[in-house]
Amino acid sequence: MSTVTSTGNISALLSGVPGWFDDAQITAANFWGDHFTYGIDDFFSDNYSENITTTNTYADVDLYGANGNAQITGTGLLGSTGTITNIDFTGDGGSFNFNGSVKFGTNGVSSVTIKSIEGHLGSEGFLMQGSLKISQGGISGSVTRLVTYTHGMTLEYLGNFSADSDSGTLSKITLTDAGGSFSIAGSYSAATYYAAIDGAGSIDDVLNVAALFVKDDTLTVIDGSRDWHGFAGKDKLVGGANGDSLFGDDGNDTLNGNDGADDLDGGTGDDTLDGGTG
Repeated sequence: MSTVTSTGNISALLSGVPGWFDDAQITAANFWGDHFTYGIDDFFSDNYSENITTTNTYADVDLYGANGNAQITGTGLLGSTGTITNIDFTGDGGSFNFNGSVKFGTNGVSSVTIKSIEGHLGSEGFLMQGSLKISQGGISGSVTRLVTYTHGMTLEYLGNFSADSDSGTLSKITLTDAGGSFSIAGSYSAATYYAAIDGAGSIDDVLNVAALFVKDDTLTVIDGSRDWHGFAGKDKLVGGANGDSLFGDDGNDTLNGNDGADDLDGGTGDDTLDGGTG
């Protein structure tokens, strides 16, 4: 069961390209990864200048290798063993925040775990939250929230899904820009969703994938920018003040166009149609 809701004008969002978000994620994540690594190396090799006197719990330093400023909090920062819990970095054209745990000892860094990382480079950025760790193989673990920023749009995934594979579940997908937004809420296999967006030419194409609307869906869509389909199941589709195109497809569906010149098609099944005024 899916619940789809739209607000405002979503025509620009529908023309967005899924590949934009992958590219932005890679760009921002590479910036974060490179500068996080450089920054840790700088701090532990004293390759920096202090803006204030460093204490056991706080440092404000200009990092030479990472080419930027870092504000670092933790415990035991002046000792041979301790933990970094937060880093705010700005420089080299971008910024990042790390929140988690970098444990270090006499042999260097022993472990890195992540609660939240966020990186921005120019107009592109990403935010990842969950229970994660860094090893030589990269980032692994469970993600509960992933946000990507690009082309003036914000794409947010909520759920419990893997950082390094297609496993797990998505519970809500939201796409927003200055003009409007839409969201899809339900329970989706991450692998099914990734397969749906793989090779899609636009966001509008993704919304035509029947696998995302398995049964008994509710669509409340006030923007008449596209044809909305319920696909199989007992669906409820509600339009807005504009001219809506609503299709129930298979199943006993309920369609309500509300105001505007609407085009309603219940498809097969025992359907209830109300065009409203217009």
